[in-house]
Amino acid sequence: MREVPIIQFFPYNSYAKLTRKDVLLIKNFVTYFFQPVSVRNRTNEMKGLASYRDGMKVWKFAKSFSSSAEEDWFTGTDEYQAITGKTENWNRGAYLVNGALHCAQCHTPRQNDGMTRGKLLPFQELKNGRRVSTWLKGGVLPSGKKAPDITKTPDGKTWPILNDQDNPKDYKVQVLSVFKKIDYEKMQQVYMNQLRHLTPEDLSAVLEYLNDPNPFN
Repeated sequence: MREVPIIQFFPYNSYAKLTRKDVLLIKNFVTYFFQPVSVRNRTNEMKGLASYRDGMKVWKFAKSFSSSAEEDWFTGTDEYQAITGKTENWNRGAYLVNGALHCAQCHTPRQNDGMTRGKLLPFQELKNGRRVSTWLKGGVLPSGKKAPDITKTPDGKTWPILNDQDNPKDYKVQVLSVFKKIDYEKMQQVYMNQLRHLTPEDLSAVLEYLNDPNPFN
């Protein structure tokens, strides 16, 4: 997956963060639990240079001169690397959010190069003279609709984290009920296909990361 010139758009860069072990587990699951079907290929909807797979070699070459370490960590094609100084739970959440769940693909602004980046420096913009992270702070969908900031609850509060006093099942029900408030019509597919299948522990890891989404501050 990482060696061939795959088109680096939604959600390839996120899936590239998965470990080889997890990729093979997914492959085995698909192979053994689903029967192959005959489906006509969809018409290529990519435009310009992006419509040619070999053309992506040029895009990747040009990008190699402008990428920062931060940008490569989020959008490059290497496996997720744990951030030192962060907890194991935080890193688990970062791996899920930036990998399989690919949250940033909708909830982070994009620039003209198609990458999930903020203004000025990667994932940053100026507010009151200070550079602040735009990672997961909201983006614009292809339809023109806005994807909300998910680094806080719809009420503007921090996400609840599972602790020793919580019943894991009750905790999961509580958190998922909050997720449903995030424009449920657009998030319904995410909720049905991803969030409700997470264990309470993984869900808590995701929320610990969302409460502190910028590992470079």
